[in-house]
Amino acid sequence: LPPPPRPSAQWSAPPSDGRLIVHYELRSRATPSSAWSPELGCRPTAPSCTLRGLAPAQPFQLSVRAFSTACCTSEGGLLPGEWSAAVDVSTQPEPVPAAPHHLRQAFAAPTLIAVMWESPANLPEASLSRVSFAVQIAGRSGGGECTGWRSVAGAMTPGLPTLAHFASLDPSTPYCVRVSATSLVGASEWSAVLQAATSGGNATVPTPPTEVNATPSFTSVHLTWRPPSRDGGTSILDYQAECVSAAAATSPATHPNLMPRATGAAPLHAEPALVLPAASAAPQTTTNPGPVPPAAAGVRRAAVTARFLGDGPRRIPIFEGGVAQPQLSLPELALPGFALPGLALRGGGADGPFPPAECSIGGSNASSCTALGAASGAAYRCRVRALNSVGPSGWSSPVQTSTLAATVPDAPGVASASASDPLLLRWAAAAERGTPVLAYELQARDWWAPSVGWVTIFNGSQPELDTGDLPLPEPLYGLRPLPGVPYPLRVRAISRLGPSLWGPESNLTIPQRGGCGLSDEQVFRDAPAATKAGIQSGLLACVAAADQAACAQRRIQQQVGLSAPCAACWVQEGLCSIRRCVLQCLQPASAVCARCSQANCFPACVLCSGMPEWAFPPP
Repeated sequence: LPPPPRPSAQWSAPPSDGRLIVHYELRSRATPSSAWSPELGCRPTAPSCTLRGLAPAQPFQLSVRAFSTACCTSEGGLLPGEWSAAVDVSTQPEPVPAAPHHLRQAFAAPTLIAVMWESPANLPEASLSRVSFAVQIAGRSGGGECTGWRSVAGAMTPGLPTLAHFASLDPSTPYCVRVSATSLVGASEWSAVLQAATSGGNATVPTPPTEVNATPSFTSVHLTWRPPSRDGGTSILDYQAECVSAAAATSPATHPNLMPRATGAAPLHAEPALVLPAASAAPQTTTNPGPVPPAAAGVRRAAVTARFLGDGPRRIPIFEGGVAQPQLSLPELALPGFALPGLALRGGGADGPFPPAECSIGGSNASSCTALGAASGAAYRCRVRALNSVGPSGWSSPVQTSTLAATVPDAPGVASASASDPLLLRWAAAAERGTPVLAYELQARDWWAPSVGWVTIFNGSQPELDTGDLPLPEPLYGLRPLPGVPYPLRVRAISRLGPSLWGPESNLTIPQRGGCGLSDEQVFRDAPAATKAGIQSGLLACVAAADQAACAQRRIQQQVGLSAPCAACWVQEGLCSIRRCVLQCLQPASAVCARCSQANCFPACVLCSGMPEWAFPPP
């Protein structure tokens, strides 16, 4: 089941009167008797809005009103319409958890079973921290019936990840396992029953994998292999693979003298991933590798991640920090069967000329993986081993390979815009060819000044740009973003080796925000002085008309060539100047008249027309 969607509000736009809606405004209140509060996150240009910060099962009232180009106050601001009638709404209540899913056996030993599962899929992410789990196990008869259900002591909460283990079981015995989830709302049904089983008591480690092949790329090596010829009498749980610099004498995470097997303690294998097999006593959690290769003497930091055997590549951070010696005391682990790939001793030349490449493997049925993190243009030696409940096999015969030499990145993809307001520009990230992409450079052509050519409008590390960062009305880096105008775009990627080729060109069109569109803006761009004179002439010719606004709008449309919605905005600006600046504008072309109009009437004209003030005719 998908999680419940984020609450959203939708409404019908007001009946059209030929004017454009500039934006909407929402308000809310908890009860009919409480005060209204503005929904600050909602000031949309379309008749819908996503509401944020609401709790489950929260009742409230909503109301909305529209701002359009219909009229302006004498102070120069937009005059809104009436508020809509209040509507009673409520967010959805948090549902009872669905049953946990993807229950699977993650580890088996002669006396132990470990299982893992996924949290309920119908709960929002914020609710998962309040969920606990009950886990039960039962015997399974030859006919598949489950009898004698018993629980793991104590409720379990999501952690490293959701898992449980059962100890003191009988070897080679089938069992049934089930899980349920409980939240503050209630408890789920039991999950589907998992049929699990312990392993036999006489199992051995498997033989090594065979026919290992390596296919290099710039910073990775793809490995394939065939499974062991003998699994040791118990199922293969996982594989481990490594590629280390061929110039290094010893793998940086391989210590040839492993911890001796102490009576009653489980051995730690560190070649190169720590593996903690099952044992009857509590596991020992301190690595003591004995003599360390001289290359590791400069180690200063260590990082360890864990994954549960048989559960694929999902990892859990176990430790990362400074280390004074080339040995590491790990936190106590709750159960055996953890694989700890990614033991990385960093610094001081411990890795030889190049760092090791690490392979994330998908579990017991894997026959390939890709070792990531290799250096470009470097020689590597790769090998693979298998693990069952007894422990790891020997390593396969190593295979030699070399990664490809680094070059500049490939060109990024086409820049495209979302349908949101403000626009979100995204482009396909450039393929790295041996060196990471350090930055993307986005350029546009300036429509207002086409002779300028390409202008850089963005330099950043992510393959996206929120055009809300392009402030209107001010230009940004030389670009003059005008609503309704198409701007050619191109992108390239930059690495330490230099820039890529430019990606394919595309067009960015900022949505029209008011009454003036592309054809109107072209009039202002191509003949600003004549446009201003035509507007003033149309206004002065209609001072004595019975309907000044209608008269002036017709004349401006005819004389200047503006569209009706755009001409209406300039009529409102002119009439505002006449009312507010009558003395200052006895000489319409004077600087005093221009300053008065700019201070009192231009703000409303910016909102009405959708044009930035810098695109207006000169004073």
